[in-house]
Amino acid sequence: MSSTFTGVYVARSGIQNARANLRVTGQNITNVNSQGYTRQRVQSNAIPASGINMRYANGVPSVGEGVEFAGIDQIRNPFLDVRFREEHAKNGKADTMLNTLNDISNILDESTKDGINAQFNDLLTHLNNLASKPWDYNNENLVKTSSMILTKALNNASVQLENIRKQQTDTFKGCDIPKVNNLLKNIAHLNQEIKSSDNISLE
Repeated sequence: MSSTFTGVYVARSGIQNARANLRVTGQNITNVNSQGYTRQRVQSNAIPASGINMRYANGVPSVGEGVEFAGIDQIRNPFLDVRFREEHAKNGKADTMLNTLNDISNILDESTKDGINAQFNDLLTHLNNLASKPWDYNNENLVKTSSMILTKALNNASVQLENIRKQQTDTFKGCDIPKVNNLLKNIAHLNQEIKSSDNISLE
């Protein structure tokens, strides 16, 4: 038999659930013009009657114990939600590639400043002069100097590109990628064990 104050508890659960609904409704109304906001709703479940003091079921419908506030759901369109996540991932990938390419272009900029290409052309010019006047030691010295400058430019570009590569690698490591990969490997291993156990049970 239910307690004398069961009705009070049922009413209290209803008031608490109604308060949650009012709070979520106010949240939806307040953010009606907020960009990117997703409408929410309260998830409620009926609390069944407790049979803790009943030894046998009597088959008579019994009154439950009110309503339970189970959580808050966001009202989303599954198709649009998946498309949004896919496009957002593509946008993030494009931004990362753009930032990396901008860093590389600052190193290998041949349009706004004299870089490797200009130094390479300078070396070709001195080589042509040396070929036309192989006895001229000045041309030989100019070829040596230009070659050293070109070599230093290539080495500097190589070091800077390696720093960019290391920076990007360290950024990926900071995103818990190894941890995610380990979790996926564990899930795959568990799935394989479940599949193997199912095959054994069928045999």
